[in-house]
Amino acid sequence: SQAMGAGTEILKMARIAGLDYASAVDAMISALKGFNMEVNAINTKKINDIYSRIAAISASNVEELSTAMSKTASIAANAGMEVESTTALLAQGIEKTREPAETVGTALKTV
Repeated sequence: SQAMGAGTEILKMARIAGLDYASAVDAMISALKGFNMEVNAINTKKINDIYSRIAAISASNVEELSTAMSKTASIAANAGMEVESTTALLAQGIEKTREPAETVGTALKTV
């Protein structure tokens, strides 16, 4: 049931972000593994909720957030950051600079 729930959440992410399923899986796995989270229905729903809420209140979208997160997740986790605050920082960078998401993610990783 955990695998089915995780798959359902990844399908939701794909629909929300306009991604194909394989890209949504990659985006979800990079966030979960980067923050040492187990791949299960609860954690995939958490990532979906974080990305969706932050995208709704910023000038960024789920695809941009997941792309930027893929560049910085493991470094941010090692530095003691939480997935929520990391996503918020990435959204601010994307919103303020309008640089590509890859650039914002790499910049946060460098800092």
